[in-house]
Amino acid sequence: MSGVVSCRAMAAARRDAERMADVDMGKVGGKSYRKNVEKVFGKEIAPLVHDDMRRMLGHRSGTLYEDIYAYDLDAGVRIGSETSQRSTFSASIGKKLAGAMMESTSAGHRVAIVHNHPNSGAPSAADINSLRKNGASFGVIACHDGSILRFEQVGEPIGGYTAITKESVGALQDAYGADIDGLIKAYETRLGVRIERLA
Repeated sequence: MSGVVSCRAMAAARRDAERMADVDMGKVGGKSYRKNVEKVFGKEIAPLVHDDMRRMLGHRSGTLYEDIYAYDLDAGVRIGSETSQRSTFSASIGKKLAGAMMESTSAGHRVAIVHNHPNSGAPSAADINSLRKNGASFGVIACHDGSILRFEQVGEPIGGYTAITKESVGALQDAYGADIDGLIKAYETRLGVRIERLA
């Protein structure tokens, strides 16, 4: 009987998380949100990125899944996307998109990676390491709560954070809990990752 109860509890917890992952598409389509996208990306490519962010958040609203889009900022184009992720709270860049990003960075172009976070949380270790691995200038998280997080590597991790791992980032997030301002500061001082939050 306890297995049935735990399965029901898990299903209820998932439904609660999915409800929290609902996106206010009116806010995402609004003037303030558009201005924030423009602030992050500049006037040239902002309309394309905003359309893609609306598509991404509409696609993933009420789910625990993530999509990824990548942009060549100097050419002003979308490089590609990954929109069929099969793991919750996770997104990965496939070989084709990674290759296209490499072509852009090899040509000396700046690349940005955008993905959504159903839990509206800070960048994960995988997010940070993806920037480094793919040579991206910065990453953007389109949070389901309507905020936008821009993050970039500005230094090297210090002390016990020499490797940016799921465990080290998780410990940092646990240490700061709901103190978002403190967490953002700690990301920069301990991980060398600057985060700008636009709400």
